[in-house]
Amino acid sequence: MDRHRRLHLVARSQHGVWTRAQARACGFGDSVIDLAVGRGAWNRWFGGPVYTAAGTPATWEVELMAAALRLGEDAVVGARSAARLWSLPGYDESAALDLLVPRGHTPAVTGITVKRTISLEPHEVVRFGAFRTTSVTRTVHDLAPLTDDTGLLLAAAEGYRLGRTDPLRLLASLHARPRIPGNPRLRGVLEQLDDRYRRTRSVAEILGVTLLDDLGYRGRYDVNVLLHLTAPRDAEVDVLLDGRGVLEILGARYHGDVIRRAADARRRADLEADGYVVAELWASELSDRTRVRTVVEDLAARVEAASARGPVRTVSTGTTVSS
Repeated sequence: MDRHRRLHLVARSQHGVWTRAQARACGFGDSVIDLAVGRGAWNRWFGGPVYTAAGTPATWEVELMAAALRLGEDAVVGARSAARLWSLPGYDESAALDLLVPRGHTPAVTGITVKRTISLEPHEVVRFGAFRTTSVTRTVHDLAPLTDDTGLLLAAAEGYRLGRTDPLRLLASLHARPRIPGNPRLRGVLEQLDDRYRRTRSVAEILGVTLLDDLGYRGRYDVNVLLHLTAPRDAEVDVLLDGRGVLEILGARYHGDVIRRAADARRRADLEADGYVVAELWASELSDRTRVRTVVEDLAARVEAASARGPVRTVSTGTTVSS
């Protein structure tokens, strides 16, 4: 295998990025490397011995890999960058290049947010594709000083939903790092992070639960409830308010087509035939707090009116998660 093929294989495993040391190991001498850079065939990153081929798109992943390689083998992707890798809500478009390094190890590099730390345990570092990154637990903890209460709750809840963190692991992280500026905020999140979040099925449902609590409905609803209807089918509803009000949170990807909407209409008719009151919110509407409040308050009022007319006809109700 010639040196170009060897270097191609290295670069392919690192989002198209490589270091001078890796190029040397593939058979490129320093003079050949310098000539490639001088001719513009190789692009240099962050003023260091890190390269991509000319024409390589400067995606965020490429920049992050170049930043990690520039800082050396001890560098770990963290904070906002780790949150984007883990697809935590609020960070899917973050352009941040946040990396952790051992204290006293690496000088400042323009364009990279470098945090020096003395507390990075082996279990807090995991592989995410080509990257070494902080675990979701460590990532959420590092986000605590950088975001507001709601943003931190959404990030922690999504990690909990995915099974990558939980209240016990977050509590252990708090005890292990008692001087982090965001610790009071994380403690507040832990007071709210219960099974409702673990059993949600999407970020939209997580946001819906958060909004219901903010609007004062905590303790009045259950999440993902299986209803055994008198119709020849069961229905699992997103939110059951006051035992009768069904709030469905709809994502456009799944519920946006004509066939799905027709099925939703049949399902709604079955629920209403058994005495339930139904309301819908599109996931895109959850950012409009006024709209959410209007829909939920109207649902609660209709539930109260319906309850005065008699009970629901449901044979039995199986609650998946209780608030």
